Amino acid sequence: MRQLFYAIVFFIGTSASAQLKVAAIFGNHMVLQQGINAPVWGWAAPNTKLSIRIAEQTIPAEADATGKWMARLPLLNAGGPYTLEISTGSDRISFSDVLVGEVWLASGQSNMWWPVNLAANPEAEISNANDNSIRLLTVPQQSSTELVNDLGPVQWQPCSPAVIKDFSAVGYAFARNLRQELKVPVGIIHASWGATPAEAWTSGALLRTMPAFRDTLRKLPDAGNWDRFVDNSNQLDAQRQAIMTNAKEGLQQNAHKLSYNDADWGKASYPLNAGTNLEAPGYWGFIWLRKKISVDQSLSGKTIKLVLPYLTAEQVDIYWDGKPVVEKTKAVNGAVEYVLPVKTIAKGGHLLAIRNYSNWGIHKVGVDGVPARITSDAGSKTIVLDGEWRFNRNLEPAVAQWQNWYTTPTVLYNKMIAPIMPYGLKGFIWYQGESNASRAKEYQILFPLMINDWRIGFQQGPLPFLFVQLANFMAKDEQPPARSEWAELREAQTMTLQYPNTGMAVAIDIGDANDIHPKNKQEVGRRLSLAARQVAYGEAVSWRGPVYDSMKIQDAVIRLYFNSSNGLQFSNSSGQQHFAVAGADKQWHWADEVAIEGNCILVRCSKVKNPVAVRYAWGNNPAAGLTDGAAMPASPFRTDDW
Repeated sequence: MRQLFYAIVFFIGTSASAQLKVAAIFGNHMVLQQGINAPVWGWAAPNTKLSIRIAEQTIPAEADATGKWMARLPLLNAGGPYTLEISTGSDRISFSDVLVGEVWLASGQSNMWWPVNLAANPEAEISNANDNSIRLLTVPQQSSTELVNDLGPVQWQPCSPAVIKDFSAVGYAFARNLRQELKVPVGIIHASWGATPAEAWTSGALLRTMPAFRDTLRKLPDAGNWDRFVDNSNQLDAQRQAIMTNAKEGLQQNAHKLSYNDADWGKASYPLNAGTNLEAPGYWGFIWLRKKISVDQSLSGKTIKLVLPYLTAEQVDIYWDGKPVVEKTKAVNGAVEYVLPVKTIAKGGHLLAIRNYSNWGIHKVGVDGVPARITSDAGSKTIVLDGEWRFNRNLEPAVAQWQNWYTTPTVLYNKMIAPIMPYGLKGFIWYQGESNASRAKEYQILFPLMINDWRIGFQQGPLPFLFVQLANFMAKDEQPPARSEWAELREAQTMTLQYPNTGMAVAIDIGDANDIHPKNKQEVGRRLSLAARQVAYGEAVSWRGPVYDSMKIQDAVIRLYFNSSNGLQFSNSSGQQHFAVAGADKQWHWADEVAIEGNCILVRCSKVKNPVAVRYAWGNNPAAGLTDGAAMPASPFRTDDW
């Protein structure tokens, strides 16, 4: 009974009288890293002698004058289950069903957080997730301005449908692929948070080496004031949610009906974008849109569809002549289709009203060249919804603007990463960069700094650090861009490959123009696992696409040389359309001749007689079709530094 008492006290953490404590990262069902003397640590009464036992081997330890103790377990090969037991003369804590295998830390922002139940093929993924040798732990999303020595309550869980649905889809896909190839237990420690920049995941000690962060770090409040600030921010978040759920002022004023007078509303021409012509950059709250339509010939059919290209918002309510549009049929080529609640649109005046709740000011409707429209299955007539729209963001109650407290430098490192150091790992997987895209030059320094920071903290040398390059996103690039923040961030990520034991999964071909969270996390996880097999495990696998090496210019022809063990190919004709060429005037033009010659690509542009530079897939959402023979995509690159 005494053993049970102390185990319960430890796990629920409610008694100050328990002398023996083990760091929260250790628990039942955990995976310990094979092939190393994995550290285990905790706290006890000062100078207490301890005994740690696993796999019939016993290791002595002793708490220091502050009560902190640490021991290193014997070398263990993959296998289990084992029991890990830590004891003093009077107290004992034991963990059961412990496996030994490969342990990886998965971190980053929302694309790493994105769970299986929101990714592609969720039903099949969840129902098939029954591998007991994959173990998962999610670190709670918490922050602090001061270093914290332990996590709150966490739990290692064997992989199952009930567990996997809310777990990182990238982390799970990575684990599943490793498990299938290595045939050993795999543990994933998942610590991520959406919309967070790399500096939030970096220690204050190393951030102070960068002048850009020194002033912010100097002004950080102490932990108590920080916690009060976070509590206030969470209360504001709850208020925002309540307003989003309950606000009805626009409906009560009949803003969804044709009879409503919108003469004092703002005017904007299609396409509509909160950050530009709707005058709401960074806005949190409701935006009403109204489009009056004059129909000169009636439209009827069994199904009348409303097609809204590139519709993005946190919440969307649509009304046709005052009636709610509730039936959403599908999304095709970036367009969302709805079925209007009528069978006939009569000649005369009509109204389409859209009530949106926007986060971060990212709401938009439409894109140049793709009209919003109304169509019928009974004929070819189409009502195009271009031209002038009316908008109003003051009709509904205002909501408090977002406080980006969790993006503050070092606060996530302090409470989500530092407390699990130096748990035994094989390496890291990282999916982040979107929140640093506007500061690519800074990221060239910050990202390697963070990698080094984590390697120092985990005390296992240059652990493999594998990361995902930003996927393609936003409208297709029709013109060769002179500047693209996302392209520059991808370049900063590529530069990080100069550091040892790093690997990059290129995702330039599997993004989504309309969704910053592309659903195909399975392929991202697979590509990370291929990088792991090469970088961490030394296997000779095809793990990356062609890598640009050098350039030679002969007359008007540019020869681009690549390192590629599987040759070069274009996955589709669009791959040949995204090479841009510039002369000394720095004006970019699409190449009109592109040809593969071994591991070289010949590029020519008739508009540039004396070329000096080439860019490939340089843009937010390029038509990137260059791959190797194994269909692994080439990373975007440029030969200039303009």
